[in-house]
Amino acid sequence: MITPKGYVYEPVAPEDYIFGGRKLEGEILQPLGNWSEFLPPSETQFRKIDSYNCTAEGSSNAIETILKRKFGGEWDFSQRAIGIVNGTRPPGSSPKKVADTMRHKPCMVSEANLPFDDRILTIEQYYSPNPLIFPLTRIAKDFLDTYEVGYEWVGNTDKEMSEALKISPLCVSVYAWEEEKEVYYRPVGAQDVHWTMMYALDGKRYVFDSYPPFLKVLREDFTFGQVMRYSIRKKIERSFWLFDIFRRLTT
Repeated sequence: MITPKGYVYEPVAPEDYIFGGRKLEGEILQPLGNWSEFLPPSETQFRKIDSYNCTAEGSSNAIETILKRKFGGEWDFSQRAIGIVNGTRPPGSSPKKVADTMRHKPCMVSEANLPFDDRILTIEQYYSPNPLIFPLTRIAKDFLDTYEVGYEWVGNTDKEMSEALKISPLCVSVYAWEEEKEVYYRPVGAQDVHWTMMYALDGKRYVFDSYPPFLKVLREDFTFGQVMRYSIRKKIERSFWLFDIFRRLTT
C-alpha cells in the first residue's frame, strides 16, 4: 500500500501574494476554467520507491500546463531536478518553498535530462546528483533567464477557485486517497498529506495526480487546506512592457 506523499504545511506569510490582490498578472486563458486539453504527460512519484516529491510534481504540472496553453508544444520537467535544488527529502517539502525555488533558482530541466525510472532504487539515488552538474546547470539557467514564474495563494471556496481557474490550473493540498465508486472523498478529521493539481471544477473537483489513476474525480464536499495558482511568462515580454511604459513617460 502506498502511504508516503510529501506535502509539508507552511503558513501563508504576510508578504505573500493573495489572489484578488492584483499583485500578480492575471490574464484569462481559459474562460470556462477547464484545462483538460492542455494536461502534461502523466508521471508517477512512486516506482521502486516513493520520492516524497509531490510538491514538485504538482507545481511543475501546473507550469507545464500553462506553458502548453500559452506557447504550444509539450513540456515535461524533471521533478528530480526541482527536488534536488529545493533540498527536498522525506517527509517532503512545502508548496511555497518549491514555488520559490522554481521562481529564483536554476532547477527546470526536461525529464529526459534527469528521469525518474525503475533504475532509481533509493532516495539517495533519486536526489542526486547533488548539486546538479553541467550541462544540467546550464539548461536550468537558460530556462531561468528566459521565463519568470509567479505564484499566489487562492481562497478555498468554490467561487474563488472557479475564478482563479480561468487564469491558471490550481494546486491544492489534499488527504490522499480514499475512494468510493470511483469518486474520492476526505474522511472526517483527515489531515492534508499530498499536493496535486486541479484542472477543472463544476461542483466536483477534477485533479491530475502523481499517483495512478492520474485523473481523479473528487466529491463536491472535498475541501482543500491550501490552494495556489501560478503564472509564467517570457522575461523579454516584461522587458518590452517596461520599455513601453518608459517610452510613454518620456515622449
